[in-house]
Amino acid sequence: MVSALLVINAVLGFCRSAGRRRRRNLAAALASQRARAARGNCRSFPPASGPPADILRVRPGDIIPADVKLLSGALSVDQSALTGESQDVTRRP
Repeated sequence: MVSALLVINAVLGFCRSAGRRRRRNLAAALASQRARAARGNCRSFPPASGPPADILRVRPGDIIPADVKLLSGALSVDQSALTGESQDVTRRP
């Protein structure tokens, strides 16, 4: 009886640690998002955490820093992580 409980406890502990490992890897992948930037005449992919003084090329679905200045065009932005609003906001230069 006791040995069965020990085996069940070991299996549950292994499953929990595997889930934690998966979540940690997912968080690391989300933290390493890349941006499309134009530096001089070539394109590069700096971290999206806020490349300073770069011109970013934004496509639908891209994750961009909150302090990006829009130079041209218009964007429909989901700001729910910042403001809690459920509706997209249109941003113009």
